[in-house]
Amino acid sequence: MEKHLYKSLTENKKEIKAKFGQSVDYFEKNIEILGHKAAVIMCEDLTDITNLWQVNLRPLNNLKADFSPEQVYRYITEKTTIPFNANAAETFEKVMFFLTAGFTIMLIDGVDKALVAPTQGYSARGISEPQSEGSLRGTRESFCDTGRKNMALI
Repeated sequence: MEKHLYKSLTENKKEIKAKFGQSVDYFEKNIEILGHKAAVIMCEDLTDITNLWQVNLRPLNNLKADFSPEQVYRYITEKTTIPFNANAAETFEKVMFFLTAGFTIMLIDGVDKALVAPTQGYSARGISEPQSEGSLRGTRESFCDTGRKNMALI
């Protein structure tokens, strides 16, 4: 049975952090939205951080209203142009799925659902000629960092 998120931001962060263990890719940033504690969580190497801060979080700085945590959640999903998915993650399994797929999760204290932002961005080197493994015959391209590009080379 899938375990549902808590209304407590602290409990949610603790549970998610425990699932990631000592992973160096786990990133958690505590923020405040309209006076409510919140957190942004992502896997660093799977996320375009510039996209996250400029497109998704900057508009939140301009909000000025007296909302409950649930109203903040609804306002972000229904009234802003911030591209958070309408299908929120309500279980820890969904949160883990989205995080490991390069999405960013936002948790708001007092809300038992997570906002999901599409912020995938994989840093990678381009396809280039290998420096240490020269070839007299054959192709001059070498494998790169991403599996999808490597498969295309094969």
